[in-house]
Amino acid sequence: MKTERRIPLLAMGLLLALAPMASADCSISGISTAEPNPDDPAWGDWKYTIEMSWDNLEMAHGLSHWNVLFGAEAQICCDPAYYAFGDSSGVSTGEPDACEVSYMAELNCAGDPSIPGEEGALIKFEPIWGDCEPASTGSGIFFFYSDFAPLPLTEPNELLIFKAAGDACYGSLSGVLPLDCEPTAAEPSNWSTIKSQF
Repeated sequence: MKTERRIPLLAMGLLLALAPMASADCSISGISTAEPNPDDPAWGDWKYTIEMSWDNLEMAHGLSHWNVLFGAEAQICCDPAYYAFGDSSGVSTGEPDACEVSYMAELNCAGDPSIPGEEGALIKFEPIWGDCEPASTGSGIFFFYSDFAPLPLTEPNELLIFKAAGDACYGSLSGVLPLDCEPTAAEPSNWSTIKSQF
């Protein structure tokens, strides 16, 4: 590449980096539940399961990853010592031929650097790439473990983020998340108290 052409290309790259992320014409929703995990407590006292569906037919690209946010008030709960993730932390519908996509997950206490402004604690779910890729419209079930007990979420909210290339879509999550920042064993009395809040 000639030197005189590098400056405008670098300038263009800077402009792209500073450009705001597009708000996608799509939808995403999910429900999160928690169950005591007495059979394998080494993973965590609670197993959280998120069932999610999405529809982003107006987006130019399919899912690159998605996040579940804890909200700024739950930043104190972001301690990796109290979370665990399996080698596969979820599955979703995919393409071609309605195949099945597996996902890996990780806790990010500093947010998602690929989405401007998202600096709070979150869990990122990313496809394990292979011959099957997430479809533009799909559904999935995802899970993780934590020693932090579940608390009910306030709705509506924007705790789900669907990320596809330069597009981002926000959606509401119902149910519970590990927002009780005091590690508590999943004793029957605790679970009864939590269920009574629904």
